Amino acid sequence: MNLKTRLILFSSFLTIAIVLTILFISNHFSMQMAHDMAQEEMEKMTHDVEEAIKLYVDEKKLQALTLANNKLVKGFLTTGANRAEVKDLLATTFNQYKQFENVFVADSTGHIRIMGDGVKGEGLDIKVFPFWRLHNDNVDHHLDKVIYKSPVTGRMVTVMAARINDASGKFIGLIGMPLEWSMFAQDHINSIKLKKTGYVTVMDHKHQFISHPQEKLLLTA
Repeated sequence: MNLKTRLILFSSFLTIAIVLTILFISNHFSMQMAHDMAQEEMEKMTHDVEEAIKLYVDEKKLQALTLANNKLVKGFLTTGANRAEVKDLLATTFNQYKQFENVFVADSTGHIRIMGDGVKGEGLDIKVFPFWRLHNDNVDHHLDKVIYKSPVTGRMVTVMAARINDASGKFIGLIGMPLEWSMFAQDHINSIKLKKTGYVTVMDHKHQFISHPQEKLLLTA
């Protein structure tokens, strides 16, 4: 094999090596770009869901605090008067927003006195639930940080509660608003689609699904 032939062969092998190297680098950067784009999209979706939750929670907090400062509600817990008017007030809030499992007033002993929708649940002891900490905490409202099944309906809820004080600042009860988590998830999480078949799920601190298109997987790890 003469020198010219050897140079041609070497040049061919070098060209092939350069082409393969370029293809490898190009593929690597394409994969990295795809990864970065996917991460950016996920961060945007997470931010959008967080913003939706914040707006939702702020609205419910205002509604709970408004009821907690209502004179009729305070009067009922202090004297037992105006029960019918208070029930109408709770029912109006429940029917107007349609995002609650119910709306209730509980007294200082930790028992539900009035339900806005029906009577099922009245008398229920709520001292085992996270929001009962309001009777000790020096704050005006509380939002549960967990999703759980309601003891009244079995539906998935998280409770927004507002402390009720008398004129001296003494705790006399609370307003409870069990929020229908499934409604929020359906509107703000389950509606998110990734391409044709992708979807978003949410897990809690126990690694249980609290949002998933397949309802049978909810509250399972």
